[in-house]
Amino acid sequence: MDNNRLKINELFKEFPKVTKKEWNDKITEDLRCKNFDKTLVWNTYENLDIDPFYTREDINKLDYFTNLLPGEYPFTRTCNSYSNNWDICEDIFHEDPSIANKQALEGIESGLSSINFICEVNGWEIKGISIQDQSDLSKLIKDINLERIKINYTSGICAKEILSMHINELMKRGLPLDKAHGSLNFDPIRYLQLSGSLHSNQSDYLYQLRSIIEFLSKNMPNFTGLTVNSHQYHNSGASIVQELAFTLASAVEYLDQLTSIGLTVDKITNHMRFSFSIGSSFFMQIAKLRAARSLWSQIVKQFKPENNMCCSMKIDAKVSSWNKTIYDPYVNMLRETTECMAAAIGGCDSITTLPIDFSYKPPDSFSRRLSRNTQLILKYESYLDKVVDPSGGSYYIENLTDMISKEALEIFKQVEKRGGMIESLKSGSIQHDIEQTRQNRDSNIAKTKDIFLGTNHYPNRDERMLDKISEIYKSNKVHISNRKNKINSDTEILELAEFMNTGNIKLGDTINIDNKKSVSITPLIPYRGPSMFESLRFKTENYFKKTGKLPKVFPFPFGDNLAIRNVRATHAANFFGCAGFEIIENPGFDNINDGIASLVDTKPEIVVLCSSDNEYLKTGIDICNMIKNEIPQTHIVVAGYPNDDFKKLKQIGIEGFIYSGSDAVKILSNYQKKLGII
Repeated sequence: MDNNRLKINELFKEFPKVTKKEWNDKITEDLRCKNFDKTLVWNTYENLDIDPFYTREDINKLDYFTNLLPGEYPFTRTCNSYSNNWDICEDIFHEDPSIANKQALEGIESGLSSINFICEVNGWEIKGISIQDQSDLSKLIKDINLERIKINYTSGICAKEILSMHINELMKRGLPLDKAHGSLNFDPIRYLQLSGSLHSNQSDYLYQLRSIIEFLSKNMPNFTGLTVNSHQYHNSGASIVQELAFTLASAVEYLDQLTSIGLTVDKITNHMRFSFSIGSSFFMQIAKLRAARSLWSQIVKQFKPENNMCCSMKIDAKVSSWNKTIYDPYVNMLRETTECMAAAIGGCDSITTLPIDFSYKPPDSFSRRLSRNTQLILKYESYLDKVVDPSGGSYYIENLTDMISKEALEIFKQVEKRGGMIESLKSGSIQHDIEQTRQNRDSNIAKTKDIFLGTNHYPNRDERMLDKISEIYKSNKVHISNRKNKINSDTEILELAEFMNTGNIKLGDTINIDNKKSVSITPLIPYRGPSMFESLRFKTENYFKKTGKLPKVFPFPFGDNLAIRNVRATHAANFFGCAGFEIIENPGFDNINDGIASLVDTKPEIVVLCSSDNEYLKTGIDICNMIKNEIPQTHIVVAGYPNDDFKKLKQIGIEGFIYSGSDAVKILSNYQKKLGII
């Protein structure tokens, strides 16, 4: 072995070391006078300048990387020193508890090790599983091994009640409370951000949290009460560094407030989890998770915990819903695979994938199975669970981790200077910052700089989705019994459990809502990035349902430059295809009269001239005149932006120009108005 190593070392002596400057000089030479930064440096939504390559020289500058091992403070390289294992989780949210139970059992049989039951109470409504009383919860977790499978509830303002009913089920089965694994996903700040107000005054939710954490600390050490979510930031359009900074600021808000009413930082962090959305920017998402652990460990250290492991971060990851599309939904499987892989390599405790049809209807058995299999393949066939910190030592990822950490820390400090998360929400600064990034994203989507394959680029023009859309989450009113005696929100957990287990007690008997004393803010508005293009197609589909016809678009390739005319014809077909228009395909015309004859036969509403810039004035005038004579109502568009001839082309009857960087949503919407679609 030593001899082999010596031979390898001798071999590498033949190859002199190349410095970063030498690489830069060579690349600059090959660029042939093009600007290096403008050509190759990637500027992200986070305002980070990402170089096209990194070397050992870059990694040597990183203080945190020196002699750092996985499982060691500050936990950048994961909190686990012996494996990269994670729980395979699935969201279950069918309104009927019995059907939700069957879906959960089916998933467990197929490889799930964790379930997230969504039964989110918002005011007097339950979104998802309608758990109204103890019997409903019993139906929901029937036949599930509560010691082996982690049971998580997303229960909104009723975390305490759901925990009490879960305890009743454990006791009924004779199971020790300390053997149960799971979480409550209680996150009042998230509730505030999405609804615009807390369900009660600030002190009420704090004492609820304290009650839950105190009970779990004594009786259910493997159950987590508090979850700090990033999804509301991510799905509202925030950048990666904003998402990370605001999530950490929310967590610090909880630490500040809970320690002020008597809880120790050790107790709080032992029963605190983080749930992050994972987007498609593969390397950035890996680095985000590593940066999150590093920053959190340093923040908790300031609270002086007794146990250093309290500085570690428990991370649940969920693939992004922001980028999932309704059209061409099988592409969602590719997005999800990328995101799931990033979450696994980034080092998560659990990963939740979303079915490919999640964006437009309740998932069926097939789509849920596809979603599970994504994780099963990555774990059991790709062995991503076997290597601790697979990205460790990557020059690129280590530098991304460092850059994201520094930028997120600066934003976090700004939030703290404003008085913390809740004060920043009251002032509107959080909402404003996210809105700025959101507008930038929306602009890039509309101009197809940010691509959603199958939606704003290379659409399947024959696809019809409008009739397939149905309500994803069902909502039900919270039931109230006829009992006169209610129970207070500050009731101890076991007393509440006893109350929930007697008579005909309903969930509504325990809810205390007092919005008058609540914090009030402008809420965040989650959305999906592709929705602006999907809205265009829905309008065209609706027009087709009413009239039985689609507007026709005729790309008219002509001229001597075959390459350019074909590229622009393809661009025209994709451009108008994104709105669901019918595209009249043709190979191009060397003889203009043949093209005009074809136009007369098809009678399109829109003609797109596709040629090189110098051909548009040369031949375009004759084509425009012939089109106007034969089909005067036709709208004529040019593919490209011949800047020098722009005004002249407008004068001869060209209505518009489509080119790389044009606002497709605005242009397509205008043509829908002109054609009577909207």
